[in-house]
Amino acid sequence: MKFLNNIKFNYNSKLLEDLLLNKKYQEAFEIVSSIKAKDTSLYFEILFFLNKTLTDISHSKFYKSKIAWIISFDQDDAVYLNNFLNFYLSKQENISSKQDNYAGLLSRTIDSLNLDNKLPIEIKFEENVKFSNLFQNLILLDSDEELLILNKNAAFFEAYEKNYLIYPNTTLCYFYVHQDPSYLYSKYKKKLGTSEAALDEIFNFTKSLYFNDSSNSSKFKVYENRNSWNTNISSWTDENVMSTFKGKIFSYNQFVSDTEETLIEAIYHLKQHGLDIDVKYELVSEFIKLNPIEHKETIALSNNERKILNKNIDTKIIENLEYSN
Repeated sequence: MKFLNNIKFNYNSKLLEDLLLNKKYQEAFEIVSSIKAKDTSLYFEILFFLNKTLTDISHSKFYKSKIAWIISFDQDDAVYLNNFLNFYLSKQENISSKQDNYAGLLSRTIDSLNLDNKLPIEIKFEENVKFSNLFQNLILLDSDEELLILNKNAAFFEAYEKNYLIYPNTTLCYFYVHQDPSYLYSKYKKKLGTSEAALDEIFNFTKSLYFNDSSNSSKFKVYENRNSWNTNISSWTDENVMSTFKGKIFSYNQFVSDTEETLIEAIYHLKQHGLDIDVKYELVSEFIKLNPIEHKETIALSNNERKILNKNIDTKIIENLEYSN
């Protein structure tokens, strides 16, 4: 049986390599899809073999779907943008889209392919670095939608052998939504009960990974390297990252103070980077009327609390961002 599997792998891997080399993407995609339907173990091995080849930007036409990422240190900060894009895109007859949390979707996708003997049950930072593109290929090749809108909390990374958190060949664009750290501190203190726990949640003194509850129902548990607030926001507002992965930065306050204009900017960002979408102002107005945004109030901080926050916050970040307290 192992001998036969090796023959299948060698034949298909060579065939797919030649097809990609000759840019016969439709045929290559159909072969990969056929393998997936028949033999998930072989499918995983083939994708693993093609992993580095598919990261090449020249092969972006292989994919039928693209990902628009919505990233935030705290997932609640991106809820309003998520709800808006879900509402707006559902009104576009020419666009098929799906919205999900990346960690939850990945855990369910791996689970559905019965890859217990291929991957560890707990997927942590080392696995995310090593297999980031493979994971995203598993998701994209399991999707029938033109656009996937996926939420993440992780800080961007660039690791050895050109491993990245996300990839330009499969990324349409990204949005990063940031929140005033004073508000986050007051929120976490109320939730967790102590100043120490709230500070650790923001600055990650204990170097812990972030686990999103959306993967609780799956056998596989996907953790994200959210890191500290400083590292997280710096990684996504980096000029090279924004240019390469087509980033758009919003503060939560922008949604509060200038809701309509900010949501229109989000639509234009998708359009600018290749999504065939019409800008319909009446839909934006309809959404705002149906979904008034919450103005999140920061609980008054003591002088000592504000001093500790300011001591740990990177002042260069604050200088480039605007917050209302």
